[in-house]
Amino acid sequence: MIIAVIGTGLMGGSLCKAFKKYTDYTVYAYDTDKETSDKLIDTKSADKILNDRLLEEADMVFVCLKPHQTLKYIKENCFKFKKDCLVTDICGVKNSIADEISEILKNCNVNYLSCHPMAGREMSGFGYSDCDLFKGASMILIENKNCDKKYYLLLTELSQKIGFKTVVKTTAEEHDKIIAYTSQLAHAVSNAYIRSKDFEIKGFSAGSYQDMTRVSVINADMWSELMILNSENLSAQIDKIILKLKELGGAIKEKDETKLSALLKEGDILKKDELK
Repeated sequence: MIIAVIGTGLMGGSLCKAFKKYTDYTVYAYDTDKETSDKLIDTKSADKILNDRLLEEADMVFVCLKPHQTLKYIKENCFKFKKDCLVTDICGVKNSIADEISEILKNCNVNYLSCHPMAGREMSGFGYSDCDLFKGASMILIENKNCDKKYYLLLTELSQKIGFKTVVKTTAEEHDKIIAYTSQLAHAVSNAYIRSKDFEIKGFSAGSYQDMTRVSVINADMWSELMILNSENLSAQIDKIILKLKELGGAIKEKDETKLSALLKEGDILKKDELK
């Protein structure tokens, strides 16, 4: 099988490296940055740099760009894809783009199955990509009525080959609702937390601070786009967490130790239940 990867930052670069390490598939990759393209070949992360002719040979295409760029790329290149190939994107939001892409590719006799690898790190760019980034992670597949079930199996098997432990199937709507809580809210809270600092903390920070602020190191342009495209779900989650913080703040201001202890215990129990 020939796999094409469009965009080789952290995620696209890691996919390239994982495909080369854990499968015997041929990998063609493309990045607008020439230095990155050179590194793809130098590090043997790709067999060739992708061009229009090679794109027509690809059996599977991973588009690893921001949402607006993904939609633009697919619109401009949909007639270059090999007939009956499988195209997927790894965008962090789905509801705003998945249906439109599905219709575009359906009209070109190309299969489309959107996915979202639940893996990453706070640093971005090919230099931070890792063939083992997906070890033990979850892969989310987005239901598409226009896609044959055999492609779900194909993408599931490929995901497992490169280290994903779990493959979950869901709708675009449900994906965006849940991801607002599990991913986007965490970045928003981390950002607000570190921006609230108004004194020197050197020598006073330990594991708790590091855990809370790790994801405040961020690709601001990409995350701004993701958050705006999922604004309804994310703003609802922000409103909820503000209420929870006010509950804690109220108990602390009132010096109500019983209430505060109950709230803290509630969070403790919820997290321990997650870990079971």
